[in-house]
Amino acid sequence: MTALIIAFLVVFTNGPVAASAGPRAVVEHLSSLGSRVAGYPGSIRAAEYVEGRLQALGLATRRDSFAVVVPMDRGGRLEWEDESVP
Repeated sequence: MTALIIAFLVVFTNGPVAASAGPRAVVEHLSSLGSRVAGYPGSIRAAEYVEGRLQALGLATRRDSFAVVVPMDRGGRLEWEDESVP
């Protein structure tokens, strides 16, 4: 776990998003992309962001595709007796 945190700090504290605010700005940026669950648009934007940051450091990247079952949230409504929650 420590190695993962160190890798995160090395990769994401050097660049335009984190230049002035550090890792927090990176987390805020990734959080602003919407759901990052596979299949959602935010997952693609997050992957492109991370890939770009790694490439900016001179690291080679490779994308692999694979099928995955993903629940899609199309909203819902809870009804109970005379009340409902959207």
